[in-house]
Amino acid sequence: KQWYQRRVRGRLCRVTTNGSLSLLSIGEQGETGVKYSHPQELTACSTVNDEFTVMAGSVSGDIMTLDTRNISQPVSSYKRSNYSITNIAPDASGSAWVSQGDGECFLHNPSKPQCPSLSLSGGDCEGVLGLAVTKATILTSAKDRVVRRYLL
Repeated sequence: KQWYQRRVRGRLCRVTTNGSLSLLSIGEQGETGVKYSHPQELTACSTVNDEFTVMAGSVSGDIMTLDTRNISQPVSSYKRSNYSITNIAPDASGSAWVSQGDGECFLHNPSKPQCPSLSLSGGDCEGVLGLAVTKATILTSAKDRVVRRYLL
């Protein structure tokens, strides 16, 4: 199996290619884990807001917000387009920057899933493959081999 993992705020978030999201937390009480399965392959994940909220993105463009205390069903789900979610990166406000394979890069607020508040690029751009977020800057890398810098 291939997998993707990311450590955010002390939690290890792992996506496997068989369409499941596995979360592993290492703390005072040892290692704990939970698993969520989605019909489509999951391609990105990140913790956001607090230690219990996780966002995951699928190959079909779905963005799910999950509560790790009850991971059997998503708290909310959103789909902007049919292109794969390539990255999810939390920001300081509790929202997350999401990039897609069609070039979309937008701010997604899990408490208002149907209302993306800010878009950096649209579906007519090169597919965004990498995404990095700092306090005042967003960096993206694309299929055209260009790194773009956005100042907030």
